[in-house]
Amino acid sequence: MKRLTIRTLLALGAFIPLAAQAAPGYLTDATEIVAGPGDMYPSIGAVPSGAVVNVVGCLGTYRWCDVVYKAQRGWVTGDRLKVAVEGRYMALADYGLRSRIPVTTFEQASYWDSNYRSRPFYDEHQYWSNANKERAKLEEEQVRQEIVKQEVRNELRAEESA
Repeated sequence: MKRLTIRTLLALGAFIPLAAQAAPGYLTDATEIVAGPGDMYPSIGAVPSGAVVNVVGCLGTYRWCDVVYKAQRGWVTGDRLKVAVEGRYMALADYGLRSRIPVTTFEQASYWDSNYRSRPFYDEHQYWSNANKERAKLEEEQVRQEIVKQEVRNELRAEESA
């Protein structure tokens, strides 16, 4: 029998189904799985505390993660997830980069086309898209304001210590 080279294994990895590439995790609290990265998206269903999920990927902030739970795909907030890191389950918020969970993006039209065509809210995708764009703008502005506040605090501390 031939030995598989690293190159062959990597090439084969490109053909592994998405669910096989997902990282195991579990929810620390009961939560809703929703149709996008934000609590304003429609609910897909409830997920109990301690439920095991497959984490497909997370936004770069690890604030929202794309998961599969009992054949249902959707998004949960990252602060309720623990994932395997170095052989132990750790809070995703603290160990996001070390978890090796892929960073992903969200494009509503293609995501919904792939996962929610049979759902009643599918035909209202424009409404959901617009509502969440407005919310994203507000959140982005809040983050900017927090950064400015932190910079001011740092400047004040530097002046006090000088």
